[in-house]
Amino acid sequence: MTASDRNSVKGSTWMKHRTLTLRDVLALPAGSLVRVIDEEMILVDVRSREVLHFDPVATWFVRQLDGKRTLSAVLRRVVRRYKVDEATAKADLLELMEDLLSQGVLERVGAPP
Repeated sequence: MTASDRNSVKGSTWMKHRTLTLRDVLALPAGSLVRVIDEEMILVDVRSREVLHFDPVATWFVRQLDGKRTLSAVLRRVVRRYKVDEATAKADLLELMEDLLSQGVLERVGAPP
């Protein structure tokens, strides 16, 4: 794929999955209001005043994003906890994280060298 091809597919699934790598470190933005009730997260984005509700699995995923762990470390935890194959877990993890990142629910806080 050429550079002009990549430019023509901005915003596509192909581009979204190329913006995050397993080396990235993500976290909830400072000032996010979070409550966990019965393993389900309620998050209030104070900037947009949007309220988001996460099921127990998504809550567990987001709670792993402490601003220190790489997505690779989170992936290893997912594979162990849910006993899923790594390829499926990786695809699901990157899709969820990309979605939350694009909505401003998460922010990239680093990518180790």
